[in-house]
Amino acid sequence: MTALKDQWYAQRLQRQQELAQRQQTVAELLSRFQQERQIVADALRDRLSNFCQSLQQGTQAHLAVVQQQRQEMAAELMADLHQFKKILQQQTAQTLSVIAAERSLMAQQLLQDLTTSRASLSVSVAELRSLIQQGIRALQAEVDALRRATHIRLDEFQQQRQDRAAAIAQDLANFMDSLHADVQSYLDDLAVLRQKRAEAISTLLQQAQLERAIAMETLFQEFAEFRIELRQSRLRLREMVWGSSLIPSQSQAVPAKAPATAVASLASAAKSPAAVPAAKPAPPPVGPRLSPLSPQPRLLPKLPRLE
Repeated sequence: MTALKDQWYAQRLQRQQELAQRQQTVAELLSRFQQERQIVADALRDRLSNFCQSLQQGTQAHLAVVQQQRQEMAAELMADLHQFKKILQQQTAQTLSVIAAERSLMAQQLLQDLTTSRASLSVSVAELRSLIQQGIRALQAEVDALRRATHIRLDEFQQQRQDRAAAIAQDLANFMDSLHADVQSYLDDLAVLRQKRAEAISTLLQQAQLERAIAMETLFQEFAEFRIELRQSRLRLREMVWGSSLIPSQSQAVPAKAPATAVASLASAAKSPAAVPAAKPAPPPVGPRLSPLSPQPRLLPKLPRLE
Protein backbone atom coordinates (compact mmCIF):
# COMPACT_ATOMS: atom_id res chain seq x y z
CA MET A 1 0.00 0.00 0.00
CA THR A 2 2.85 2.41 0.76
CA ALA A 3 4.35 1.86 -2.71
CA LEU A 4 1.00 2.49 -4.45
CA LYS A 5 0.49 5.63 -2.41
CA ASP A 6 3.97 6.90 -3.22
CA GLN A 7 3.41 6.05 -6.86
CA TRP A 8 0.09 7.89 -6.81
CA TYR A 9 1.72 10.95 -5.18
CA ALA A 10 4.55 10.83 -7.72
CA GLN A 11 2.09 10.69 -10.61
CA ARG A 12 0.11 13.53 -9.06
CA LEU A 13 3.26 15.62 -8.67
CA GLN A 14 4.20 14.85 -12.29
CA ARG A 15 0.76 15.89 -13.49
CA GLN A 16 1.00 19.13 -11.52
CA GLN A 17 4.42 19.83 -12.99
CA GLU A 18 3.13 19.13 -16.51
CA LEU A 19 0.16 21.43 -15.88
CA ALA A 20 2.47 24.18 -14.57
CA GLN A 21 4.78 23.72 -17.55
CA ARG A 22 1.86 23.96 -19.97
CA GLN A 23 0.58 27.08 -18.23
CA GLN A 24 4.05 28.62 -18.45
CA THR A 25 4.25 27.67 -22.16
CA VAL A 26 0.86 29.30 -22.83
CA ALA A 27 1.89 32.43 -20.89
CA GLU A 28 5.15 32.68 -22.85
CA LEU A 29 3.27 32.19 -26.13
CA LEU A 30 0.78 34.93 -25.22
CA SER A 31 3.62 37.24 -24.17
CA ARG A 32 5.43 36.62 -27.46
CA PHE A 33 2.23 37.32 -29.43
CA GLN A 34 1.78 40.54 -27.46
CA GLN A 35 5.37 41.63 -28.17
CA GLU A 36 5.04 40.82 -31.87
CA ARG A 37 1.78 42.75 -32.10
CA GLN A 38 3.37 45.71 -30.28
CA ILE A 39 6.35 45.61 -32.69
CA VAL A 40 4.02 45.56 -35.72
CA ALA A 41 1.98 48.44 -34.25
CA ASP A 42 5.15 50.49 -33.62
CA ALA A 43 6.36 49.81 -37.17
CA LEU A 44 3.01 50.86 -38.64
CA ARG A 45 2.99 53.99 -36.48
CA ASP A 46 6.53 54.89 -37.61
CA ARG A 47 5.61 54.32 -41.28
CA LEU A 48 2.51 56.48 -40.91
CA SER A 49 4.52 59.25 -39.20
CA ASN A 50 7.18 59.14 -41.94
CA PHE A 51 4.51 59.21 -44.63
CA CYS A 52 2.82 62.22 -43.00
CA GLN A 53 6.13 64.07 -42.72
CA SER A 54 7.05 63.32 -46.34
CA LEU A 55 3.59 64.36 -47.50
CA GLN A 56 3.80 67.59 -45.51
CA GLN A 57 7.27 68.37 -46.88
CA GLY A 58 6.15 67.63 -50.44
CA THR A 59 3.09 69.84 -49.99
CA GLN A 60 5.19 72.70 -48.62
CA ALA A 61 7.68 72.37 -51.49
CA HIS A 62 4.85 72.36 -54.03
CA LEU A 63 3.26 75.42 -52.40
CA ALA A 64 6.63 77.22 -52.45
CA VAL A 65 7.05 76.44 -56.18
CA VAL A 66 3.51 77.61 -56.91
CA GLN A 67 4.09 80.80 -54.89
CA GLN A 68 7.31 81.50 -56.82
CA GLN A 69 5.55 80.92 -60.14
CA ARG A 70 2.71 83.23 -59.14
CA GLN A 71 5.17 85.95 -58.14
CA GLU A 72 7.00 85.62 -61.46
CA MET A 73 3.72 85.72 -63.40
CA ALA A 74 2.61 88.77 -61.37
CA ALA A 75 5.88 90.56 -62.15
CA GLU A 76 5.55 89.80 -65.87
CA LEU A 77 1.92 90.91 -65.82
CA MET A 78 2.82 94.19 -64.09
CA ALA A 79 5.52 94.87 -66.71
CA ASP A 80 3.06 94.16 -69.53
CA LEU A 81 0.47 96.41 -67.91
CA HIS A 82 3.00 99.22 -67.52
CA GLN A 83 4.03 98.93 -71.18
CA PHE A 84 0.40 98.82 -72.29
CA LYS A 85 -0.31 101.90 -70.16
CA LYS A 86 2.45 103.86 -71.92
CA ILE A 87 1.26 102.81 -75.37
CA LEU A 88 -2.35 103.65 -74.47
CA GLN A 89 -1.34 107.09 -73.17
CA GLN A 90 0.51 107.84 -76.42
CA GLN A 91 -2.38 106.68 -78.58
CA THR A 92 -4.85 108.63 -76.44
CA ALA A 93 -2.78 111.83 -76.75
CA GLN A 94 -2.61 111.44 -80.54
CA THR A 95 -6.31 110.74 -80.79
CA LEU A 96 -7.17 113.76 -78.61
CA SER A 97 -5.04 116.06 -80.75
CA VAL A 98 -6.71 114.83 -83.94
CA ILE A 99 -10.16 115.19 -82.37
CA ALA A 100 -9.35 118.74 -81.18
CA ALA A 101 -8.33 119.79 -84.73
CA GLU A 102 -11.45 118.20 -86.22
CA ARG A 103 -13.66 119.85 -83.60
CA SER A 104 -12.13 123.26 -84.40
CA LEU A 105 -12.87 122.84 -88.13
CA MET A 106 -16.35 121.58 -87.39
CA ALA A 107 -17.00 124.56 -85.07
CA GLN A 108 -16.05 127.03 -87.77
CA GLN A 109 -18.22 125.28 -90.38
CA LEU A 110 -21.08 125.06 -87.89
CA LEU A 111 -20.84 128.76 -87.08
CA GLN A 112 -21.18 129.63 -90.79
CA ASP A 113 -24.12 127.27 -91.18
CA LEU A 114 -25.81 128.70 -88.11
CA THR A 115 -25.43 132.24 -89.33
CA THR A 116 -27.03 131.30 -92.66
CA SER A 117 -29.79 129.30 -90.99
CA ARG A 118 -30.62 132.02 -88.50
CA ALA A 119 -31.98 134.37 -91.13
CA SER A 120 -34.12 131.69 -92.73
CA LEU A 121 -35.29 130.53 -89.35
CA SER A 122 -36.46 134.01 -88.38
CA VAL A 123 -38.83 134.05 -91.37
CA SER A 124 -39.93 130.48 -90.73
CA VAL A 125 -40.58 131.18 -87.02
CA ALA A 126 -43.02 133.98 -87.80
CA GLU A 127 -44.93 131.72 -90.18
CA LEU A 128 -44.85 128.87 -87.71
CA ARG A 129 -46.14 131.04 -84.89
CA SER A 130 -49.25 131.89 -86.84
CA LEU A 131 -49.74 128.26 -87.80
CA ILE A 132 -49.15 127.18 -84.19
CA GLN A 133 -51.75 129.61 -82.89
CA GLN A 134 -54.28 128.19 -85.31
CA GLY A 135 -53.32 124.65 -84.37
CA ILE A 136 -53.53 125.45 -80.63
CA ARG A 137 -57.06 126.73 -81.02
CA ALA A 138 -58.09 123.64 -82.99
CA LEU A 139 -56.30 121.39 -80.50
CA GLN A 140 -58.05 123.11 -77.58
CA ALA A 141 -61.39 122.33 -79.13
CA GLU A 142 -60.39 118.69 -79.66
CA VAL A 143 -59.08 118.47 -76.07
CA ASP A 144 -62.40 119.71 -74.70
CA ALA A 145 -64.29 117.16 -76.75
CA LEU A 146 -61.88 114.39 -75.66
CA ARG A 147 -62.20 115.45 -72.01
CA ARG A 148 -65.98 115.15 -72.13
CA ALA A 149 -65.73 111.76 -73.85
CA THR A 150 -63.12 110.65 -71.33
CA HIS A 151 -65.37 111.53 -68.37
CA ILE A 152 -68.19 109.53 -69.92
CA ARG A 153 -65.82 106.60 -70.59
CA LEU A 154 -64.43 106.71 -67.02
CA ASP A 155 -67.94 106.56 -65.57
CA GLU A 156 -68.65 103.50 -67.70
CA PHE A 157 -65.35 101.88 -66.62
CA GLN A 158 -66.15 102.61 -62.96
CA GLN A 159 -69.51 100.90 -63.25
CA GLN A 160 -67.96 97.90 -65.06
CA ARG A 161 -65.24 97.62 -62.44
CA GLN A 162 -67.77 97.60 -59.61
CA ASP A 163 -69.82 94.90 -61.36
CA ARG A 164 -66.66 92.86 -62.03
CA ALA A 165 -65.47 93.29 -58.42
CA ALA A 166 -68.79 91.95 -57.13
CA ALA A 167 -68.56 88.92 -59.47
CA ILE A 168 -64.93 88.30 -58.47
CA ALA A 169 -65.84 88.51 -54.76
CA GLN A 170 -68.60 85.95 -55.27
CA ASP A 171 -66.24 83.64 -57.22
CA LEU A 172 -63.60 84.04 -54.51
CA ALA A 173 -66.10 83.14 -51.78
CA ASN A 174 -67.15 80.04 -53.72
CA PHE A 175 -63.50 79.09 -54.29
CA MET A 176 -62.69 79.53 -50.58
CA ASP A 177 -65.63 77.29 -49.62
CA SER A 178 -64.53 74.56 -52.05
CA LEU A 179 -60.89 74.91 -50.95
CA HIS A 180 -61.90 74.59 -47.28
CA ALA A 181 -63.88 71.44 -48.08
CA ASP A 182 -60.95 69.94 -50.06
CA VAL A 183 -58.46 70.73 -47.29
CA GLN A 184 -60.74 69.21 -44.63
CA SER A 185 -61.14 66.06 -46.76
CA TYR A 186 -57.36 65.84 -47.27
CA LEU A 187 -56.76 66.23 -43.51
CA ASP A 188 -59.26 63.45 -42.80
CA ASP A 189 -57.48 61.18 -45.29
CA LEU A 190 -54.14 62.01 -43.66
CA ALA A 191 -55.54 61.16 -40.20
CA VAL A 192 -56.79 57.78 -41.46
CA LEU A 193 -53.45 57.07 -43.15
CA ARG A 194 -51.53 58.03 -40.01
CA GLN A 195 -53.72 55.72 -37.91
CA LYS A 196 -53.07 52.83 -40.33
CA ARG A 197 -49.33 53.48 -40.28
CA ALA A 198 -49.35 53.62 -36.46
CA GLU A 199 -51.15 50.25 -36.32
CA ALA A 200 -48.66 48.73 -38.81
CA ILE A 201 -45.68 50.07 -36.82
CA SER A 202 -47.18 48.72 -33.57
CA THR A 203 -47.63 45.29 -35.19
CA LEU A 204 -44.02 45.30 -36.40
CA LEU A 205 -42.75 46.30 -32.94
CA GLN A 206 -44.72 43.50 -31.26
CA GLN A 207 -43.39 40.97 -33.79
CA ALA A 208 -39.80 42.19 -33.23
CA GLN A 209 -40.24 41.92 -29.44
CA LEU A 210 -41.60 38.38 -29.80
CA GLU A 211 -38.68 37.33 -32.03
CA ARG A 212 -36.20 38.85 -29.58
CA ALA A 213 -37.84 37.01 -26.66
CA ILE A 214 -37.63 33.72 -28.60
CA ALA A 215 -33.95 34.37 -29.39
CA MET A 216 -33.20 35.14 -25.72
CA GLU A 217 -34.97 31.97 -24.62
CA THR A 218 -32.94 29.93 -27.14
CA LEU A 219 -29.70 31.50 -25.93
CA PHE A 220 -30.54 30.79 -22.28
CA GLN A 221 -31.38 27.19 -23.12
CA GLU A 222 -28.06 26.76 -24.96
CA PHE A 223 -26.25 28.35 -22.03
CA ALA A 224 -27.96 25.93 -19.63
CA GLU A 225 -26.99 22.98 -21.85
CA PHE A 226 -23.40 24.27 -21.93
CA ARG A 227 -23.29 24.51 -18.14
CA ILE A 228 -24.67 20.98 -17.84
CA GLU A 229 -22.05 19.68 -20.29
CA LEU A 230 -19.32 21.54 -18.43
CA ARG A 231 -20.46 20.08 -15.08
CA GLN A 232 -20.63 16.58 -16.57
CA SER A 233 -17.13 16.91 -18.05
CA ARG A 234 -15.84 18.07 -14.66
CA LEU A 235 -17.51 15.12 -12.93
CA ARG A 236 -16.04 12.71 -15.50
CA LEU A 237 -12.60 14.22 -14.95
CA ARG A 238 -12.90 13.86 -11.18
CA GLU A 239 -14.11 10.31 -11.60
CA MET A 240 -11.09 9.54 -13.83
CA VAL A 241 -8.70 11.03 -11.25
CA TRP A 242 -10.30 10.03 -7.92
CA GLY A 243 -12.51 7.12 -8.86
CA SER A 244 -16.24 6.71 -8.31
CA SER A 245 -15.90 6.07 -4.56
CA LEU A 246 -13.39 8.89 -3.83
CA ILE A 247 -15.34 11.88 -5.31
CA PRO A 248 -15.35 14.72 -2.74
CA SER A 249 -18.65 15.62 -1.12
CA GLN A 250 -18.46 19.21 -2.44
CA SER A 251 -19.26 18.05 -5.97
CA GLN A 252 -22.45 16.29 -4.77
CA ALA A 253 -23.67 19.46 -3.02
CA VAL A 254 -24.04 21.37 -6.31
CA PRO A 255 -27.73 21.37 -7.42
CA ALA A 256 -28.29 20.01 -10.94
CA LYS A 257 -31.54 21.83 -11.70
CA ALA A 258 -30.31 25.38 -11.01
CA PRO A 259 -29.52 26.21 -14.68
CA ALA A 260 -32.94 24.95 -15.79
CA THR A 261 -34.65 27.11 -13.16
CA ALA A 262 -32.63 30.18 -14.21
CA VAL A 263 -33.33 29.52 -17.89
CA ALA A 264 -37.06 29.11 -17.20
CA SER A 265 -37.20 32.37 -15.23
CA LEU A 266 -35.24 34.27 -17.91
CA ALA A 267 -37.40 32.77 -20.68
CA SER A 268 -40.62 33.77 -18.88
CA ALA A 269 -39.20 37.29 -18.39
CA ALA A 270 -38.27 37.46 -22.09
CA LYS A 271 -41.79 36.29 -23.16
CA SER A 272 -43.54 39.12 -21.27
CA PRO A 273 -43.97 42.18 -23.62
CA ALA A 274 -43.50 44.68 -20.77
CA ALA A 275 -40.02 43.38 -19.96
CA VAL A 276 -38.71 43.82 -23.51
CA PRO A 277 -36.94 47.22 -23.74
CA ALA A 278 -37.10 49.44 -26.77
CA ALA A 279 -34.67 48.47 -29.51
CA LYS A 280 -31.63 50.73 -29.75
CA PRO A 281 -29.31 51.03 -32.73
CA ALA A 282 -26.43 48.64 -32.17
CA PRO A 283 -22.86 49.86 -32.73
CA PRO A 284 -21.06 48.52 -35.80
CA PRO A 285 -19.44 45.13 -35.11
CA VAL A 286 -15.69 45.01 -34.82
CA GLY A 287 -15.14 41.31 -35.41
CA PRO A 288 -17.03 38.72 -37.50
CA ARG A 289 -20.77 39.09 -37.13
CA LEU A 290 -22.61 36.10 -35.62
CA SER A 291 -26.30 35.37 -35.91
CA PRO A 292 -28.24 35.91 -32.63
CA LEU A 293 -29.98 32.53 -33.02
CA SER A 294 -26.89 30.48 -33.83
CA PRO A 295 -24.78 29.18 -30.89
CA GLN A 296 -21.43 30.87 -30.50
CA PRO A 297 -18.28 28.71 -30.64
CA ARG A 298 -17.25 27.37 -27.26
CA LEU A 299 -13.65 27.96 -26.34
CA LEU A 300 -12.79 25.28 -23.75
CA PRO A 301 -9.30 24.47 -22.57
CA LYS A 302 -8.00 21.15 -23.85
CA LEU A 303 -7.63 18.92 -20.83
CA PRO A 304 -4.80 16.38 -20.64
CA ARG A 305 -5.82 12.81 -21.09
CA LEU A 306 -5.14 10.72 -18.03
CA GLU A 307 -4.58 7.00 -18.40
